[in-house]
Parts: sequence; structure tokens; C-alpha cells
Amino acid sequence: MNKIGNIIFKEQLVNHKLIDYINYFDCKNDGNDLNVDFNLPTLFVGWNHWKSSLSEHSNKPISILEKEIIPNSKYWEFSFNEQKSQHISGIDMFVRNAPIYYFESNYEYVLIDPVKEKLFDKFNILNWYKSRTGDIKTDGIYTYKNDMTYILCDYHKKIYGIDHNTWDFFGMENAAKTFIGTSDTSPAHNIVHDIEGDTFAKFNEIFGGYTNLKRYLVVLLSK
Repeated sequence: MNKIGNIIFKEQLVNHKLIDYINYFDCKNDGNDLNVDFNLPTLFVGWNHWKSSLSEHSNKPISILEKEIIPNSKYWEFSFNEQKSQHISGIDMFVRNAPIYYFESNYEYVLIDPVKEKLFDKFNILNWYKSRTGDIKTDGIYTYKNDMTYILCDYHKKIYGIDHNTWDFFGMENAAKTFIGTSDTSPAHNIVHDIEGDTFAKFNEIFGGYTNLKRYLVVLLSK
């Protein structure tokens, strides 16, 4: 499982079940020797332990009243011994919001409107796509049942969506196949046909409650 967030702590995390998509760093000393990818959303647990170093991650003074250090990126929470109820609820909130912090702040989702963009045939579709990606190869394609196809261009941090029903209504039934069937569009190993929805169901158990998982799943599947 690719990780999309970090939790750094010194004291035990109480009433918390370890989550597959989170990196956990048990900090015995000051944490400076931890190999933490701070490009991922990160939660520091323990005000007394971290208050002196939190300022290194912010360009503004750190307040005990404000747990957001950098929006969608850096947060802190009390240890259990400092504030029991806030410790439990705060960690739970970070875990639930980590997919939002990671996916929705890093990737732009674009639902392709075939009528507005005048995508009437295979030639138009590919030219439209290449004009927006600079002819850069696609990093992954995920098709959910026969409903939606999601196309990842990681270089531009964009995900393009094709609504099969909409495209079929306008007589463009093979829109998704245009991308999937073109050899220079995406590496074959990064094309996932989730015919029965089993792949989504598996990840949905892990990311339960995250409503936009379907459109961002292509990011995880392309790694």
C-alpha cells in the first residue's frame, strides 16, 4: 500500500488502530534522524515534545490554539497525557482527512465534456489530450466497470475523467478505448479494467468514507 500521510509521535497513540495508508514514526528522541517524507501530509503528536521544532515547518508563529501549521500539509495534536479526548478525536480526524489533504491538494480533476471540447472522433480526442499534456505519456488509466475512465497525467498533476454514459449518448462509445487502445498513451501495466468493481471495493474498505476515492484511485494504481 502506498502511503499518503505521516504520523510522528513519542508517546503511545491511544485508542487508535493502525491505518494502511499512513506512515507511523515512533520518535524516541527528537526525531531529527527519522527518514520522513514531508511532502506527505504530516501530523506531529505531542505539543510539549514538538512545540520547539514545529516552527521549522511554518513561516508563522505556532499557537497552541491552532493545530494547522500548513494547510493540507502539516498539523499537530496533543498526546494522550496532555489532552485525552482531543488526542483521540484529533488523530482520527487527521486519518480521515489525509486523503483530502493528499489527493485534492496535489491533483486537479477534469471531467472531459465531449460537446464543449468538440471531441467527435479519435483524432480529435487524442489531439485535444496531447494539447493539454504536451504529448507527455499518461501515467495510468483506471476504468471502473463500464461507467467511468480516469486518466492520470502525473507530470501536470491532473486526472481526466470520461463519463461513459455521456459519451455514449453523443455517439462516442469508444472514447475510453481511444486512450486504452493507443500504444503511446499509457504503459500497459498501468491500465486497470475494474470490470466488477472489485479493485475499488478493496480500496474502499481501507479508505472508508472518502467520497472521491474513485477518481483518485488511478494515482495509487499507477505507483
